[in-house]
Amino acid sequence: MRLNTPINKEEFKTHVTYNVWKYALLIAAAVAVWSFIGEMKPSIREEKKIELYVMSNTASSEILDPFLEPLWQEYVPDMESVCAYTIPILDDYSMDQYFITRLYAKQGDIYFMNEKYFKQYASIGFFLPLEDLIQTGAIDPGDADLEKGKVTKVNYNSDNEIESTEIHLYGIPLDGYSGFLKKAGLNNTGMYAVIMVFNQNDENVIPFFNVLLQAGRGEKTENAN
Repeated sequence: MRLNTPINKEEFKTHVTYNVWKYALLIAAAVAVWSFIGEMKPSIREEKKIELYVMSNTASSEILDPFLEPLWQEYVPDMESVCAYTIPILDDYSMDQYFITRLYAKQGDIYFMNEKYFKQYASIGFFLPLEDLIQTGAIDPGDADLEKGKVTKVNYNSDNEIESTEIHLYGIPLDGYSGFLKKAGLNNTGMYAVIMVFNQNDENVIPFFNVLLQAGRGEKTENAN
């Protein structure tokens, strides 16, 4: 899925506090690391993998991956890899560095993140709007408070002036999804589940996102035993 309005550096600078030269260094570092990792292991095509990134100081890939495996084996069996990566919650500067490098390197398909970063990056268009997917039944959020997941996205023109605004449902609040804490060791209080707009695998990412929600609600969790 591609961004309808490209993110420019002026727009991004409106929402974060660092200088442009720091962006350049961080992005260059991310690309270099990503390229190095790619050289170390066989590459898996984007349409054959799903990556989940989770903000947590308690959950781990060792717990999350076994939770995910039976779900993706049953519901998206064509995938060659479905992996979870944890994001340690650090100071604001370190967290901004982390997200800047990974989002601009287009890493990850689904993120579970706290409210601060959810609203920050939703407002500049990093996440897929979810309301149409819910209306068609592709995503079933249950009784989640969807108003909390709505954010105003601001669109800027080439002169860094506000051109338009639009309100969309960009994330599913996970407060009521107790299955994550029980099955995956994830304290999801104050967390939001989002789909990255730049993922190249909507056909599988969206159904898997929905399966994760059902597992978090306590449904389909028999498949994760």
